[in-house]
Amino acid sequence: MLAPSLDLRQSTSLVMTPQLRQAIALLQSTNLEAAAFLAEQAEANPLLELTYDDLAATGDSSPAEFDAATVDMALSDGAAPDAATFSQSDIDDAPYDVRAAGPGGADVEVDDRPEAGAPGPSLRTRLAEQIALTFSDVRPRLIASHLLALLDEAGRLPHTPDEMAESLGITRDELEAVRTTLMQLEPCGVFATTLAECLEAQLRAVNRFDPAMAALLANLDLLAARDLPALRRVCNVDTEDMAEMIAELRALDPKPGFEPDSAPIAIVPDVWVKAHGGSFRVALNSATLPRVRLNEELRSSLARDRTARSYLTERAASAAWVVKSIESRTNSLLAVTRAIVARQEAFLRDGVTALRPMTLREIAEDTALHESTVSRVTANKYAATPRGTIALRFFFSVSLGAGADGHSAEAIRHRIRTMIEREPPDGILSDDAISDILRKDGIEIMRRTVAKYREAMGLPTSAQRKREKRKR
Repeated sequence: MLAPSLDLRQSTSLVMTPQLRQAIALLQSTNLEAAAFLAEQAEANPLLELTYDDLAATGDSSPAEFDAATVDMALSDGAAPDAATFSQSDIDDAPYDVRAAGPGGADVEVDDRPEAGAPGPSLRTRLAEQIALTFSDVRPRLIASHLLALLDEAGRLPHTPDEMAESLGITRDELEAVRTTLMQLEPCGVFATTLAECLEAQLRAVNRFDPAMAALLANLDLLAARDLPALRRVCNVDTEDMAEMIAELRALDPKPGFEPDSAPIAIVPDVWVKAHGGSFRVALNSATLPRVRLNEELRSSLARDRTARSYLTERAASAAWVVKSIESRTNSLLAVTRAIVARQEAFLRDGVTALRPMTLREIAEDTALHESTVSRVTANKYAATPRGTIALRFFFSVSLGAGADGHSAEAIRHRIRTMIEREPPDGILSDDAISDILRKDGIEIMRRTVAKYREAMGLPTSAQRKREKRKR
């Protein structure tokens, strides 16, 4: 039997200090969340000053300014060693399981339970989570993300389907297919373009939409004018049925997106992507993230007071850590966004049909960042682009084929749908014919893959389409 003994072993491991944990959390934060963090730090540290100005106009990619000599002096004079000594490699090497994967791959704290009495997630957050769970492919998720950014405070879309389809570079049918699914999310009726459409979605959800209700919704002006006799004639119902129908309408929610205790839902972009000549430029949304400056007057005043020396050293070291964390976040966010834009320029110019396959690993290689860092940087961030305000995470797609000439599966689905929608009655395309056409365009795809994509989009076989067009 072995006797118990004590052994000394020497090993190295990464220590997750509070500062490193906070730096990682900042990577995943939005500009608004980072600004709130800076406000808290500035309130606790009189050496920090926050100022807002136009970073995009100056071309400065960093929101932080600090006197490096002062920081070095402070750190060499007994400051807390953890305050500013982490590096980018520390963040890259941080164990990824200190965070848990949330909806759509976003990172969230493992124990992120709200305090008692704290407000629940906003409607936009709840809808974003449902979108991530509902749409597995990046193409409809991109469309859904665009529509989410357009919602007004009533949960309604302020543009016509044709206008929205044109802005995305897709067909109205494709946009409506996504919107039909979105209107079934909770709360039911969001993403409608009119009051009648909003109420119709709620009636359909409870299997109460019939021809009489359809006529009532088509004549809401008569209801508003209280012209019940005319309304009964249009709906072809008697007085009792009309009273029941009106009671049902009153039980519905005309503004399913309205939250009385919150501001109107709006997505605030973290970065801007703007067309510039023949390319695109990336800049921080400087209106949402301040510069950090050192209060030189206070620092000089405290430096003359020997009793305040230790306090000055501690506060300067803390301020240095804040600057380093924000600079790391800013530089990583801009680098990742620029890499995404470089790979998706065709999408920004031509729309969803030009979406290219892209993975976190490829962006990590382009930016010399770790893949986990890229994942953290793209979590919860939005970019305002010529194609609308889009979540950075939604740019990542699945590639069909290998190599640099691979094609996005979503772009190929769009090609298949477009070919079928435009085929003439005497030129119905079989799956083999579609496969041959795509191959001529350099897209290697098998017939069975075409069939799989066609079935997933709910499109009938060539034989069924022939029969349908003969009947017309």
